[in-house]
Amino acid sequence: MRGSRGGLAVLGLRNYRLSWPVLLITSMGQLMWQFVTSYLIYSLTGSSFLTQLVTVAYWGPLLVFGVFAGLLVDAVDRRRLMTISVEVMALLNLATAALLFAHAVNEWGLLALTLAMGIMLNLNSITRRTFTFDLVGRNQFLNALAFDNIGMTIGSVLGPFVGGLLLDLYPRDVFIGAAASYAFMFLLYVLAGWMLRSMVPNWVQEIVPAAIATALGKVQQGLRFVARSRTLIGILGITVLFNVAWPSRFLLPAFQAPLGISAAELGLLGAAPGIGGLAAGIFLAARARLARPARYYWVGSAMFSCFTAVFAVATTLPVAFGALLVSGIGQTLFGTMQTTLIVLSVPADMRGRITGILSVAIGVMTIGSVVIGLLAEAIGPGAAVLLIAGLVTLATLAWTAVFREMRHVGLD
Repeated sequence: MRGSRGGLAVLGLRNYRLSWPVLLITSMGQLMWQFVTSYLIYSLTGSSFLTQLVTVAYWGPLLVFGVFAGLLVDAVDRRRLMTISVEVMALLNLATAALLFAHAVNEWGLLALTLAMGIMLNLNSITRRTFTFDLVGRNQFLNALAFDNIGMTIGSVLGPFVGGLLLDLYPRDVFIGAAASYAFMFLLYVLAGWMLRSMVPNWVQEIVPAAIATALGKVQQGLRFVARSRTLIGILGITVLFNVAWPSRFLLPAFQAPLGISAAELGLLGAAPGIGGLAAGIFLAARARLARPARYYWVGSAMFSCFTAVFAVATTLPVAFGALLVSGIGQTLFGTMQTTLIVLSVPADMRGRITGILSVAIGVMTIGSVVIGLLAEAIGPGAAVLLIAGLVTLATLAWTAVFREMRHVGLD
């Protein structure tokens, strides 16, 4: 019982209680946008490659701007950054809904809007990692991240599930069902902006100036810091491998016809990883302390890619759902420990820079998206996902064996 009470203590912080629903909303919005937009583009074009370009547009800003966004996070008030990003995302959802109601946008317009959404989403995501530390402090940081992952997994359940339901309400006009999804998220983002503005600042943020003239020098400092640490190289390597396989999640529309399922059932399938992740998140949040956090990290990554490969060969909805559910457990174990191991392994004045580098590693998913999309066009979606996920599983196990230092990281 002591561990449970210790794990729940973070909920006693008012600002964190306001921050958590914001995370839930942004996570739901992220997955709903990606699910609905991918469904729209696949419906319009029938192209697996163009469908994967949604992931490229959405997450590409991480690869291009991630490190510099990390500098911005260190140099500017983090709550203000989060508020601006959430309110811009609200406007983008409203604009997209209006264009779809008017039938005035095609696949390329949707990709351009997705790129704009991705810039704001990734700025919000990078800021969030360090802002959580500001809110709760070092002692409760792991538990806060575990609750954050519960919020993200609930959002990852609700996003595709609600999106699928709304699409199925208007089967004769996919534009109208999609527009309803974006309009719904506009309202939720407005609520999130209000919650951020309602916080009473009671934390001290160390501002690290980031003049343009010195920005590259600070990036180089961060890269040198990583290069000297086999532990950080090991952690970042697992992140890169995970994100090569992760974009396969958004090729789901290509599996609708082979599985013979409706849009609502496809949304349920998209929610399966979140359901598994929710169970893992509750397990982590209820524990006051984890003795070997790195073990959850690399095992979770390998579990994700392994069961993604199982999904690729599934021929029925129950088997596909079960495989994605277990992959979601692995994803949450990986995701919680990824931020924990990075943030607690570096000095306070380096956190923004190193999380920016982490964001670049996550941004490798854009390369994975292109590779998976091209392979899917050449050998079929199922074979492409099976090949990539299988290779990533083997590479994850090999990387963990080489960088043993990472396996022994603990919390002081």
